[in-house]
Amino acid sequence: MSSTAALEDFVQTIQKEKSEAAQKNQYQKVMSKYAFKMKESQLKNNPERIVRILKDMQVLGLQPNLEVLEAAIHGLFTCGQVQLGKELMENVTKQGYEMSPAFLSTIIYACRYAAEDATTLASPLFEQVVSQQQPDQKVLLDAFANIILLYSMQGNEEAVETYWQRLKDFGLQPNLNCYLSKLYLYTVLKKGERAAEVLDQLKQEINIKDRTLSFSAQLAPFHLALESCRMPDEMDTMYRIFDSITADNIIKTSATYGIVMEKLYEAKRFDMVYEILDRILTFDDTRNVAPNSFMFKMVFQCFTETELNDDVMGKIRHYHKKMMALEIESKDCSRMYDELKQKWAQIVAQRRSTILTEVKEYEKLLSQTAKAKGKKK
Repeated sequence: MSSTAALEDFVQTIQKEKSEAAQKNQYQKVMSKYAFKMKESQLKNNPERIVRILKDMQVLGLQPNLEVLEAAIHGLFTCGQVQLGKELMENVTKQGYEMSPAFLSTIIYACRYAAEDATTLASPLFEQVVSQQQPDQKVLLDAFANIILLYSMQGNEEAVETYWQRLKDFGLQPNLNCYLSKLYLYTVLKKGERAAEVLDQLKQEINIKDRTLSFSAQLAPFHLALESCRMPDEMDTMYRIFDSITADNIIKTSATYGIVMEKLYEAKRFDMVYEILDRILTFDDTRNVAPNSFMFKMVFQCFTETELNDDVMGKIRHYHKKMMALEIESKDCSRMYDELKQKWAQIVAQRRSTILTEVKEYEKLLSQTAKAKGKKK
């Protein structure tokens, strides 16, 4: 072959490779757009659109790549169409696609939408993740955190402890998400004392005050432990956990006080619910925590279970005025306030009716007495 022919052949090869690369790049862009549509449909909770997009791609002769298929599967699971997601996953596997352990871990988490079938679906996926040779440690921890969460949601303490031990057997150190998944178990079982023990373990192994963690992340384990307390039996445990937040130099938020108010409501300690909101409204030792609609909702719920009188109605009007002044909107609070006013109006009307009846009976008695005296004369 002459040097000229070799040069022409080389140029053609380069042009062909550029053309193929351009086509591949264009294909990837098209797939990314379809994957974005899948994610958009998931956010809008529209599984029908996910199915429709897959059918449209089939009509157009477009073969979805793994990015699109993973987005579709995750979207179907998250939108509650678990069976469709499972069928699609099985078809993808049959076609020879190999889904990454990281993706499988996200699907384990998405299995929570399958309710009672969650662990049945997730367990085989989890085994696929841990059976990988030299699996990524972060992916492994995510998978453990997700499978533990699923069993925690079902209140299966034995299974949670089994997977927790497997995690340790892998030589892994539980991260914050693993601990949060385990703490969730006790919110289901209402075992505040056990949650407090796990919280102590967490603080020994993890620097909860790490500056890389957000305020919400720092507070998350404390909030779960607070929610685990069974009221009124574990009120002391709740206060111990609450006080430990301050002791650990972590700033409480409106959500923290909201959880405590809800727990006190469950314990029928209405006076303490009012006290907490009063402290927040007057910025008394609450580090400027802002009152919110949930706090007022707790207060009004207390009033719905309280015998109404003049003093109680005065407090109800006081809190309603505060809520209006702060421009806090809540349909629940407005509904309860209207119901309380209506109930009070009925009580007042009943009072008036009773007084009028008593007056009439008294007047009747006076009249009868007068007539009796007249007859004696």
